[in-house]
Formats: sequence, structure tokens, C-alpha cells
Amino acid sequence: MKRYCVTVLTVFLVVCLGKLSAQVGAKYKIQRIVYQIHDRCAYVVSPDTYKERLLLYSGSVYVPDSIHIGQNVHYVKDITQAFMACKHLKEVRLPSGLTYITNCAFSGCCALQEIILPDSITCIYGLAFLNCHSLRSIKLPANLQKIKDSAFEGCDHLKSVEIPQHVVTIEDGAFAGCTRLKRLVISQSVVSIGKYAFGGCKGLKEIYVYATIPPAIKGENGLPSAFDGVRKSIAVHIPQGTKPLYLQAKEWSSFTNYIDDL
Repeated sequence: MKRYCVTVLTVFLVVCLGKLSAQVGAKYKIQRIVYQIHDRCAYVVSPDTYKERLLLYSGSVYVPDSIHIGQNVHYVKDITQAFMACKHLKEVRLPSGLTYITNCAFSGCCALQEIILPDSITCIYGLAFLNCHSLRSIKLPANLQKIKDSAFEGCDHLKSVEIPQHVVTIEDGAFAGCTRLKRLVISQSVVSIGKYAFGGCKGLKEIYVYATIPPAIKGENGLPSAFDGVRKSIAVHIPQGTKPLYLQAKEWSSFTNYIDDL
């Protein structure tokens, strides 16, 4: 899985750099944040040097909903990969109009402890929080629909995760390697869980699954299961009357301690 992650990360870095270079326009530094303007929207971008980026994007960072340049108001629509690998970044507050967290956005931010995600976010893209080792909790946005590949992989201090109501698919490796994760809540909207999505989450003690039809779990034909490495004796809470369905579902049937009390 680590080799897969490195390969994917390399590809994403190429895409990320390409995206940044494609944005045109002067850079504006306003209260420790650097922006570029494109199509009347503001994009948080990286300063010209990595050293300056580490200096500016450290400690606590507040990204406003909009900025003023001259007489014009520009709403912040994207944070790009400006914060990627900012190892001294500890806390971030994002603008309320943000609709997605882009690829690699906070990957490698090993000191990040807290981030406030606005409910406007509908998608968290691949590797967005890869190896954010200090992140202890995350409240996923109420309107979130997609959690992409390896979005939270390696966040090994996360203790609890609640998948919100509108998420349909949890993609491959989304929470892989979250070794201290103890409690997982999966909403009834989830219909499929990707391979190794919670792989290596050996600290899990209880799972709450609100779906009356067991979500499809990828991991057949020799591929690692979504819950590879998770103890099968942990408590799995499910809706009343659905125990026969879960016991018949191929991947779910390996769990041995079902409690139908939801």
C-alpha cells in the first residue's frame, strides 16, 4: 500500500504543479497569505520559495471568505496545494464558500492538529490529508458527498470518524493506516467502501453502520479488504433486523460480534 501511495503521490504532484503554473496573474500577499486572481476569483497559492512558504504558512492560519484588491472583491474559491508539506502548520480555518479540498492540499502537514472544514465542501480529493500525523479529530462537512483515494491515509492520531449523511462511496485507502482510530460511524447513505479504505486501522473497537443494506466492500480476488488488519471480534452495531443480511454479505460476514441495536 505504501508503494501504491508513493506512486499516486508522484502523479498528483505533477498534476498539482501543472495546475499552479496554469494560473496566470500577479501574486498578492495579504496578511500572511498569497493569492492569485483568476476569472475574478481568488486562489490561495504558494509563495515563490519553499522557505517563505514554511515561514508564512505556519502556526495558525485563517483564510477569509473574500479579499479586496483595489475596488474589487474576490471570493476565495480554491486553496490549491499552497499548504502542502508545510510542516510547521498547526491550525487552519477555511473560507465558508469552499466547495472542495483539492488533491494533496494538506499532505505532509505533520504538525496540523486542527482544521475547520466548512459545510459547503462536497468533495475531499485524493491524498488531501496524507500523513497529517498530528490530526486528532476531524468533523467532516454535512454536505460532503465524496471521500477520494487515500484522503486521510496515515493520519495515525485520528481517534473517531463519522461519515456524514450524503457520502455514497468511501474510496480506496481513504483512512488506511489510521492506527489509533477507535470509533467509526458509517451513515446509511454509504453504498460502497473501497479496498483498504480502513486497512491497518488496528485500534478500531467499534463500528456503527446505519445502512439497512450492507455497503459493498471491495477487496475480492486477492486484493486487500476494506477492513484488512481490523480485528473481526470488535462490536459492529447495525440496524435492527439486518443481522442476517450482514452475515450473508461476503466481506461483512467475517465480523463475529454484530449488535443490531440501531
